[in-house]
Amino acid sequence: MANVKIPGGYRNVFASLHERVESKVIFDKKVTEIDYSSVVTEGGAVWVRCGDGSQFSADFVVVSASLGHLKERHGTMFKPALPVSEFFGHISAI
Repeated sequence: MANVKIPGGYRNVFASLHERVESKVIFDKKVTEIDYSSVVTEGGAVWVRCGDGSQFSADFVVVSASLGHLKERHGTMFKPALPVSEFFGHISAI
């Protein structure tokens, strides 16, 4: 694998991404459910439901949660439930 030097460093990569998604990122929402069942069966959208009753659809969702949170809630937060053995089988800490 070759080393690659990014002019200006990774800051430029993230700045470019930030400009593209800034208006689409939603903060300060407690997510209660991520329903990706229509993606699996029909190639449809992911639905994100929040504790305040709001819901959003998206082509994809990025989840940034602690491993403990995911282990505790993966069965109820994701529809269909995440396959535990594939995601958590070999991870105990990061």
